[in-house]
Amino acid sequence: MNRPDLRAILAKLASVPKRRKILFLGAVMLLTAAVALLLSMGGTRGETLFKQGLLPVMLARKCGYIQRDGTVAIELQYEDARAFSGTGLAPVRQNGKWGYIDKKGNFVIPAELEDAKAFFRNGLAAARQNGKWGCVDRTGTFVIPPRFEKIETFAENGLAAVCADGKWGYIDKSGAYAVEPRFDAAGAFSGNGLAAVLIDGKWGFIDRKGDYAAAPRFWNAHAFGDDRYAPVQADGKWGYLDKSGKFAIEPQFIMAHPFSANGLALVMSEGLWGYVDRKGNFAIPAQYKNALPFSAGSLAPVEIDGKWGYIDRAGRVVIEPVYDEAKPFAIADRAAVRQNGYWGFIDRAGRVVIAMQFNRVSDFYADGCALMLISSKCGVVDKNGIFVTQTPFDDVNNE
Repeated sequence: MNRPDLRAILAKLASVPKRRKILFLGAVMLLTAAVALLLSMGGTRGETLFKQGLLPVMLARKCGYIQRDGTVAIELQYEDARAFSGTGLAPVRQNGKWGYIDKKGNFVIPAELEDAKAFFRNGLAAARQNGKWGCVDRTGTFVIPPRFEKIETFAENGLAAVCADGKWGYIDKSGAYAVEPRFDAAGAFSGNGLAAVLIDGKWGFIDRKGDYAAAPRFWNAHAFGDDRYAPVQADGKWGYLDKSGKFAIEPQFIMAHPFSANGLALVMSEGLWGYVDRKGNFAIPAQYKNALPFSAGSLAPVEIDGKWGYIDRAGRVVIEPVYDEAKPFAIADRAAVRQNGYWGFIDRAGRVVIAMQFNRVSDFYADGCALMLISSKCGVVDKNGIFVTQTPFDDVNNE
């Protein structure tokens, strides 16, 4: 397949009447994420922007895929397109139906499905037919018949949350119920083997057999962030639950975040934010009007006297509060900061490595790329601020 340069295609777009343009945040953005992706914390979980080296794009109502150098790898010809997975296949929509293509743009699974998601790591993909969801294999065969109202990602323990007749349960790779549907909501299993479930308005935690590790008695509950403690709300206060279902830290906080990798958790007490250790003691007193959790590099953004800077684990200010807004450091050792209305990026020493010039940005992904919006132009930059690609769009639909 010929691979025309993206800029040549964009030049042709200039002749399209303005009222017919459908413009997205980021010329090279993941279509299923749209604006949320530009505002997301991309890269914090080791995700790459270019899945399998390709990124879905949409221009003038047609979707295709570009490579990291900005050239078109699969021509813009589909009605919709989603990211490639480890199987080397990606869902695309053509003539109102979904199928799967390979990295050359050839259909491996014909476009005959009502909807289709990316393949899971276990070699199955969620697909919808006749209004119900099931799972297909690489041949397009429904190995799990479409009988569910919803189906979520398979967790590391091999189970996926599904909804049937308004109730949630869990299935294994064969489609058999590991936990019969009886919950009003169900989260994914964490690495410690527990999942948060909602029943009769209260949250609890179950193991893979469906037995309660913690009976449903909480107003709200987060997953086990570091697989050790989960923030839960009981009687209006937040505390932390351990794997046995007992309180490791008694409910006492107005709000609580999961523990970061450095062993500290962001909590609110008496209207201010601080950080506690695993015993529930304040390692950094509650003194900030606004704050965000620590990143993997053990720096946290905090607001001091109306400006944002960064503190270390000891609570020392290591990057002075001079920014109007700040995000945690991402995988590429870059943090997005906003000053005088524009976003740029700093390194851990506080040096500006990409000038404040963007209207919006994502964090950096594991492949060293970030999405950006500058004036009416959108695209991808690398960690040195070099434009991987950009578009000459005059208008952007950011709704």
